[in-house]
Amino acid sequence: MYKLWDLPVRVSHALFIIGILVAFITAQLDAMTIHQYNGYMLLTVVLFRILWGITGSTPARFSSFLRGPAAVIAYIRTLRDPVLRHWPGHNPVGGWAVVLMLVAVLVQATTGLFSNNEDVMFDGPLNHLVSTNIVHRISQFHGAWFYFVLLSLIVIHISANLIYRVIKNQNLITPIITGRAPITQAEAQLIVFAPAWRFCLCFFIAAAPVAAIIFKVI
Repeated sequence: MYKLWDLPVRVSHALFIIGILVAFITAQLDAMTIHQYNGYMLLTVVLFRILWGITGSTPARFSSFLRGPAAVIAYIRTLRDPVLRHWPGHNPVGGWAVVLMLVAVLVQATTGLFSNNEDVMFDGPLNHLVSTNIVHRISQFHGAWFYFVLLSLIVIHISANLIYRVIKNQNLITPIITGRAPITQAEAQLIVFAPAWRFCLCFFIAAAPVAAIIFKVI
């Protein structure tokens, strides 16, 4: 077992889980203040994860796990094999699943900035920038996107992990918690982990626009 996933990736993954659960619960309870600040957290995390996917440790970079259509199709054809090929990180399908999830969360958090909840007289921090009609449309889209897109992706994601664990005997969950995975020593030696200063810079860049919204600079 060697280190594969760095701390920023693992913490980001945990915050996504917590944030989406809190978003669902607070929406049901009309606890909009908590819902709002939870949205700020999710927006910061997704912006950070995008930046980390460009400049972070090699396993976290999009360039290390995003592959073209031919590779994706070839991998899908191997799913019937009793033993799947070992991938030190995301497989070709899993890599694109990561991108879809990031886009889904980004859309959810961004539309929340412009939406409102008339039942509890709640207005998003940026809905003054657009017309009342657009705010109404975005608010409807915000709710529909969560239930029909984001939750669907989450169900698929959980189901895929369970299928890999039960049928393919590949544990994809523990490594994202511990950071360590059954990769070879040669594969581990190729991994370059990003320094702490790069994490701080990415976090600052991600947090800056969200802080500007919170403190009404925008």
